[in-house]
Amino acid sequence: MGRLLQALHAELESSPVAKPANLAPSVPAKFADSQDSQRPAASQLARLLAALRAQGLPDNWLGLDHGDEKILAALTERQMAGYVAMLAETGLRERGKVPADDTAHALCRHCGPVWISPDVAAVAPTVNGWPRVLGCPWCHVHNHEVIPRPPHADEGA
Repeated sequence: MGRLLQALHAELESSPVAKPANLAPSVPAKFADSQDSQRPAASQLARLLAALRAQGLPDNWLGLDHGDEKILAALTERQMAGYVAMLAETGLRERGKVPADDTAHALCRHCGPVWISPDVAAVAPTVNGWPRVLGCPWCHVHNHEVIPRPPHADEGA
């Protein structure tokens, strides 16, 4: 996740400055069907499918909730690849596997000892040799029993 974070920071620095939004009220041409507003357009699904396949991920991940199609449409190919990489890391965590880039230990307020990105651990306050974080990428994993735990410092780690 560290390399992804660096790449996103670099991309943000090279992006043009945002223009203020037009706050004039607008009336939609038609109200969207609730199903339409939750399903990305076919062209965005094709882009997402290509990105999933490029990462070797299952096609059935198209069925996940990916949000508004306007968000997917606004992503560059590089950003789409980053989004799919984050989906893959989330899938690993839900199966109790540590993503390759998560090599630092930390103590999460909600999850306890966890593996996180060294970039995050480097900026977290340290107490008794453990970086302390208020939340972590493991917080969304409902079954805390599958979370792999780093060894405690007094256990020889």
